[in-house]
Amino acid sequence: MTSHKIRALTIHIDQDQPPQTIETLLARFAEQAEQLAQNTQLEIWTKRLTTKPTTPDKFDKTAQTIHELAEKYQINYTAVPQLKPLHPKQLADTMATLPRLYTTTLYTPQNTQLLAQTIRTLSEQSPLTAARYAVTYGQFVQTPYFPATATLTPGTSISLLYPSLYTTQTPQQLQKTLTALAQTAKQTLDNFLGIDISLSPWQDQSVATIIEKHSGQTLAAPGTITAIKQINNQLAQLAKHLPTIGYNETMLPLAEDNRLKELARLQQLKLSHLTAYTTYCVPGLDMAPIPDTTQDNIIHNILTDLHHTQTTKNKPLGLRLILAPADEGQDIHLGPFGPTPVLSPLQ
Repeated sequence: MTSHKIRALTIHIDQDQPPQTIETLLARFAEQAEQLAQNTQLEIWTKRLTTKPTTPDKFDKTAQTIHELAEKYQINYTAVPQLKPLHPKQLADTMATLPRLYTTTLYTPQNTQLLAQTIRTLSEQSPLTAARYAVTYGQFVQTPYFPATATLTPGTSISLLYPSLYTTQTPQQLQKTLTALAQTAKQTLDNFLGIDISLSPWQDQSVATIIEKHSGQTLAAPGTITAIKQINNQLAQLAKHLPTIGYNETMLPLAEDNRLKELARLQQLKLSHLTAYTTYCVPGLDMAPIPDTTQDNIIHNILTDLHHTQTTKNKPLGLRLILAPADEGQDIHLGPFGPTPVLSPLQ
C-alpha cells in the first residue's frame, strides 16, 4: 500500500459546449481515470467536475444538467461557481436537491450582507450544506480543491492526500515521486493542467502535526507562523519542478484535521489563530464551525477581515464558515468529517 493517494481527479469543462461534446469528454474522462489508477497504482479517492462561472439566470439549469451527468459517469462531486451571488433562498433550494453540488462566488464589499445571509441560510438548511459553499476572495482559482474553484481553462487536474509521504521522503525523493506522477498523468489524461500540491489533511493524516514538527512547539504557540512559512517555501521550491495548478500551499481545514480538532477542544487553537494564519500563505479560513447564535455583525466582520487579509497578501483566499446549532466548546457531527468542535467567534 502506498502512503498517499489522489485526493481528487478533476475535469474542468466549458459547459457552453454542445451536450454531445460534453458527454464525449466525460466518457473519456471515466476511461482515463481507470487507466490512471492502473498506471500509478494509486487510489483515486474522488472524481470531480468543475464548470466556468455561471450567471444567476443559468445557474439552476447548469447545476441540474451537470449533476445528472456526474451521476451517469460516476463523478463524485460537481462545482458550479456563481458569476454573481444568487439569492440565498434560491441557492439553498437548489443545493438541497443536488447533494453532489458545490459552489463559490467572489467577495465584494458591496455584497458583504448578502454573503453573510447566504452562509446563515445554508447553515440553517444543514451545516453540511454550508460546507459545500465558499466565498472566494480576489479572483476565481482553478484548482481540484472544492468548493473555491472554477474552470478558467478546460482540462484535467489532480490534488493529493500526502502528509505521510511528505514526512517520510526527502525533498529530492518527493520531487522525483511527484514528477513521475505528473508525467504519467500527462500521458494518460487529455489536456493535463497540473497538480495542486497543497499539503492538505484528512483526519489522522494531519498537517497540524507536520507544522508542529517544524516548529518544535504546539501549533498556535510562537514559531507556528515561521513553520507555516517554511513549509510553504518548500512547496514553492517543489512547484518550480512540476506542472502545478491552484493554491499549492499549506491547508488548515479544522473539520478535516484531527490534531486541529484536539487543540480546539483544549482551547489552545482559536478562530483568531486560524484567521491570522491566512496572512502567511495559507489559502483560507476553512471548515470552521461557530455557533448559529453568532450575531450578523460578527459574521460581517469575519468576511471583511478576510477581505483585508487578501488585499494585503495579494493572493486569492477562500472562506468556508459554518453556523452550527451548538454552543462554543461543544462538538457538532459533520457527516464524513466526524465530530468537530465549535469555536467562539470572539476569540
